[in-house]
Amino acid sequence: MPALKRWTIILSILDVIFLLAGIFVIVISFIWKGMLSRPVPLNGEVFLRLAVSELILDAGIVFAGGVFMTVLISLWPLTTKPTKDNEATKPVVIYIGSLLITSLITMSIGTTIWFYTLREKAEFLPVWQAQSSTTQVFIQDTLSCCGWFNATTEGLFDSNLQTGFCQDPSSLPVNVDPNVHIGCEQGFIKKVDYILNNIFSTIYGFMVIQFLMLLAAATVGNLRIQEKRFLRIDYKSLGHKGGFV
Repeated sequence: MPALKRWTIILSILDVIFLLAGIFVIVISFIWKGMLSRPVPLNGEVFLRLAVSELILDAGIVFAGGVFMTVLISLWPLTTKPTKDNEATKPVVIYIGSLLITSLITMSIGTTIWFYTLREKAEFLPVWQAQSSTTQVFIQDTLSCCGWFNATTEGLFDSNLQTGFCQDPSSLPVNVDPNVHIGCEQGFIKKVDYILNNIFSTIYGFMVIQFLMLLAAATVGNLRIQEKRFLRIDYKSLGHKGGFV
């Protein structure tokens, strides 16, 4: 199989994979937007519900839009071929440009979420405070903790939370390890950190696909230049010597 045809097929396959990634992201984004429009659930989904935000989901939709734009542009270079007079590299260059723009969007989204994970304690304190007592009690019972920092008023614990696991906080054993806290902060942050890490790791994973697409597109462009040269040689040979293969 000629190198140009082989690399064009590789680029097509990567294009399909990238399209599937965009479809996956936009579907998940709209599903999670629906989740955010409903009351906070009192089940295992509560941590996902509180970890993601409209901003993250809007960023996912922007990313998907960039993917669809890039895939649409890719139809131009994939459906053109070099001739003796035109190497047809312009479609490839424009396609590479769209890939670079989408890559910048992807990197920006992933890096923004990563920076957000560095400030989780500050970012999720207001989230905890905004929840109803019912939701806070459910989190306390799930994580076996009391209050946000600890089971005191200063630790964001009050009489409304004094039920279930925290019915009698004074009876709970005190851990001798100073790094272990009775408050929910550590357990809650661990849960949402796992979710956010998976999100930005997945986004960075998409960049691997984009890098491979850039490599394949650049190779296709270079091979098209070579193909044009060979076609011109063949054309001149046909005109003067009867042609050769």
